[in-house]
Amino acid sequence: MSTLINSIAIDNQNTIWVATSDGILHLDGTNWKVYTTADGLESNYISGFIQDKSGNIWAYGYYSTGLDRYDGGSWQSFLQGDLVFGIVQDQNGNIWLATNHGVTQYDGNTFQSYTTADGLLDNAVGIIVIDNNNDIWCGTDDGVNYYDGKAWQSFTTTDGLAGGQVSQIVNEKSGEIWFFSIFGGISRYAPSK
Repeated sequence: MSTLINSIAIDNQNTIWVATSDGILHLDGTNWKVYTTADGLESNYISGFIQDKSGNIWAYGYYSTGLDRYDGGSWQSFLQGDLVFGIVQDQNGNIWLATNHGVTQYDGNTFQSYTTADGLLDNAVGIIVIDNNNDIWCGTDDGVNYYDGKAWQSFTTTDGLAGGQVSQIVNEKSGEIWFFSIFGGISRYAPSK
């Protein structure tokens, strides 16, 4: 069986992290270190990761459950049973996750979940992005949700979205946001208009 390389990132210390189907590889400039379930990962299938403002590495896998955090010494697992599809950090240091159970926010102490009961179009959230105003955008099979820190709003094809099943969201420096719908095409949201 071949190892799949799913993502590569460089942290703030200029070291390289590689997410693979067989764990995480870390190159400190000279030596490679391999992290697997034997080191505390929830799963060996890792899709991607980010480094937070405190220097922690957060890793997740599309085909495995849970979320892992590396603090420089050891791995700790969270959200066992959840599939995590995306992760971002806002300007206030909060971690936001796109999961199969909605959007989850981690403030450094507790996890808070947002679901259809809070205004999401669908609990299966495939992508999450933070815009220039520190607001949250996420894509689902039914359209797009937007969170301004107070309430969730939604955009669907009736609001001009090209189609459901939003799989990609890109935030431009200008503030415009682009949405790619698998079966509908591309939409652009221009806040100034």
